[in-house]
Amino acid sequence: MKRWGKIFITLGAIIALLVIVNMILIGIARQPFNKHLEKIKAAGHPISLADLALKPVPDNQNAAVILQSIHDDLDAISTALTNIYREDNFANGNFTDDQLKTIDAAFDAHPKVLPALIQAANAPSYQVDIDPTSSGTAWLETASPRITYPRQIARLLAARIHLLSGQSNPIEALNTSISLFQLCRHFDREPMILGSLVAMSCRALAIRTTNAVLQKSSLPASAHRMLEAELAVQNTIEAYQYALATERVLGLALYEEQMSVRITNWPLRSYFLADACDYLRGIEQLLDFASKPYAAVVEADLPTQISKMKSLARITLSAFAAGRKTVDRIRSELRCLRILNAIKAQGKPQADTPINISELALPAEATRDPFTGNLLQAKKVPQGWVVYSVGANLIDDGGDLDRQKDTGIQPPGIN
Repeated sequence: MKRWGKIFITLGAIIALLVIVNMILIGIARQPFNKHLEKIKAAGHPISLADLALKPVPDNQNAAVILQSIHDDLDAISTALTNIYREDNFANGNFTDDQLKTIDAAFDAHPKVLPALIQAANAPSYQVDIDPTSSGTAWLETASPRITYPRQIARLLAARIHLLSGQSNPIEALNTSISLFQLCRHFDREPMILGSLVAMSCRALAIRTTNAVLQKSSLPASAHRMLEAELAVQNTIEAYQYALATERVLGLALYEEQMSVRITNWPLRSYFLADACDYLRGIEQLLDFASKPYAAVVEADLPTQISKMKSLARITLSAFAAGRKTVDRIRSELRCLRILNAIKAQGKPQADTPINISELALPAEATRDPFTGNLLQAKKVPQGWVVYSVGANLIDDGGDLDRQKDTGIQPPGIN
């Protein structure tokens, strides 16, 4: 009996020692973690779901609420246009008369959709419901179902733009394009990188449909000014930064769940704290490079630095870093569209000669390639204008957009 007593005493002592060691490790890991949090708070950035909550606005001023009110109608139109959406050349248009009739009939069957979309586009705010008391997992489950909703709206308005263009109404088509760009700015307020990438895909569709209108239409100067005013406030970097900030909040909430909710995870608390520090450090690096040219990211080899992290955070952070390429691609295409709009507004001669982009009535930044910081390129082809960036490979491939060596815009149907 005494023997068993000694065994239990020894085991108790070992457990007590392990608990003490674990507490020491937790204390050591907690210090840099707390320093990261204090730095984030000092900069005025959110660290909790409560920090993301905005002061409520009336429903008629909240684009998210307005769009939700026509959810069923949007579903019905999307169902009616499913086959048209599947067209390989959907973004560029060129539909048959029967397809245009199908689009027209779908909108006629749901007359309240267009007014609601325009109201939402012009609404001063876009606020999604955020319960400050919810857990990270609960917030993720709430946000996930909304992810595809913006894409549905973008495709619907793109179809509308092609319909108006096919009806020889380019001014109204351009106005609808502007509404789509306005909605894209609202969609930028969807949280997380995935929400941001969906907003970027909507913006990509807006760019292609607007390009189709500009390439084949003559528009009054006032229409070009309205488009330029909207394109000038499209800020993909700010959207990317917001996405990273919300990912940081979500990550902190999920780490807290791992450390606090599950008692079985307590022995691993020091590991989770160290992993969370790597996560916060990685987010900070991505934010620091967000406003720099893509070439600077490549030179710093940021993705490789992140991939070499020993913590599990590297998996998530690598996905965030990969999103930067998409951000710069869309930013370059936006600038290409601004250049095309300026060319068409000034009525440049249809000569097969290079154009001096620096002479256009645009801010200098709008003419620069986000990938390199150099001037973007434009050239006249028989079908219209090709305006392009060198893209992520940082090599000028002469405007090879079909194989995505370069990135930019070109006349629909060009080979």
